[in-house]
Amino acid sequence: MKFLPYILFSMLITGCSTNGVNRDNQNLVIQEYYAEVSHRKEVQLASDVPSGIIGGSIIGALDQADGNSDDIISGAIVGAVFGGLFTRLSEGDSKAYEYHLYTPELGAFTLIQKQKVDISSGCLLVSVSSITQVYEDNIGKC
Repeated sequence: MKFLPYILFSMLITGCSTNGVNRDNQNLVIQEYYAEVSHRKEVQLASDVPSGIIGGSIIGALDQADGNSDDIISGAIVGAVFGGLFTRLSEGDSKAYEYHLYTPELGAFTLIQKQKVDISSGCLLVSVSSITQVYEDNIGKC
């Protein structure tokens, strides 16, 4: 009987979720079109870890400013480690893919995204809204 409140709470939370339309897509035009893909290559995204290290070290040093110089230095070192670590964790993997695409209406353009998509069909579905993504063309529209 000790587990009954936990079971009821989990049922309550599960019952509150819906499978509706994403709220971020409100008042937003979503355009989809098919594009020919010439090639895909792997790229590395820029990292903000150095900025996180510098910011963390400044915050750590300022936090220990009321102590002696050893406290300030150790605060800066700990702040730098945690600043760099949290920045790296929030960024995730830096590997992405660059797709070179073409449509007769838009001409040639390039799209970079983290998701790797199969380009063997030579055609991709491009979805443009607040973000742009490409998907595999499973129905041969090109």
